[in-house]
Amino acid sequence: MLTGRPPFRAETAAETERQILAEEPVPPRRLNSKVPADLQTICLKAIEKQTHRRYATAVELAADLERYSRGEPIRARPVSWLEIGWRWSKRNQAIATAIASLALLLTVSVFGSVWAAVHFRTLATIKSKLAQTNEDKRLAAESAVFRETQLRSQAEDLSSEIRHSLYLTEMNLAGQSAMLSNGLDRTR
Repeated sequence: MLTGRPPFRAETAAETERQILAEEPVPPRRLNSKVPADLQTICLKAIEKQTHRRYATAVELAADLERYSRGEPIRARPVSWLEIGWRWSKRNQAIATAIASLALLLTVSVFGSVWAAVHFRTLATIKSKLAQTNEDKRLAAESAVFRETQLRSQAEDLSSEIRHSLYLTEMNLAGQSAMLSNGLDRTR
């Protein structure tokens, strides 16, 4: 009455029966946009395929229609998007399985990519720190070699100075010894 046609319509009675068993009814608002949402909800609940989801009695249906006509909130609730998706997946199992597999693959790919990016970034950070540590050690080693070279040079200069001073001291003593008696023997 709301749409001008039955909820299931096919060319043969057998095809109509198949639609009733296998398909969900077309929501009345899709066929007639002037049908109010609450009235559509009441109608869809009344022809629900699962008996436990339908009105338990005609009195409950009449009460909801009465509430609707008075402009009060109805008790029936529209089917959620989750329920619509679940029903569709039960009717189209192959497609639903393919979509679920694709979604799982995409999810695993995204998480795998994120994990790999974090892992490689961590490795790059560690490599950078190791390179910096190695560079610091190399510079410290070069500094130590440079300091050792400086100290060696200073030690050689000091040793040369001491040898020179010792030589001068020995020559001075030799000169003084030469002036004494038996000085030449001492000087030698």
